[in-house]
Amino acid sequence: MKATESTTDKFVCPHCGEEIKPAKVKQWAAAQMGKSKSKKKATASAENGKKGGRPRKPTPDANAEK
Repeated sequence: MKATESTTDKFVCPHCGEEIKPAKVKQWAAAQMGKSKSKKKATASAENGKKGGRPRKPTPDANAEK
């Protein structure tokens, strides 16, 4: 490698051949990592479902003082 060459990898879209910015790659990777499932997450989700699931957000009317 020459001293003037960059050591950063360039990501190229396999479909259109356009360069993908590293920030977009990091964003995509973070989204994929957050989607991972585990037995612990599945168990917690099932327990929450038995309790009625996620609580609803209060409506703005319910918080208004009379």
